[in-house]
Amino acid sequence: LIAQRRASDAVGVATTLTQRDADAEHLRRLGDALTLQRSWDEALAAYDRAIARDPNNPRLYNAKAQSLITHFDADLGLNDSLRN
Repeated sequence: LIAQRRASDAVGVATTLTQRDADAEHLRRLGDALTLQRSWDEALAAYDRAIARDPNNPRLYNAKAQSLITHFDADLGLNDSLRN
């Protein structure tokens, strides 16, 4: 669903998965879906929960960093459009 850019569906599925089993991988997927949906604060919270469960997993830090970069790029684009 994330690859298909179906953010709402991906968030729904990931939320259900984390309610059943909030392991680090499910939380990372929730963060990815929330990033796609541009729910930045919720995405970062999901990544932080994932990292707390598996602090030695570099994929989790990478996913959080990618979310921050995506957020920065989205804000930069917004700011650039306002300047014109």
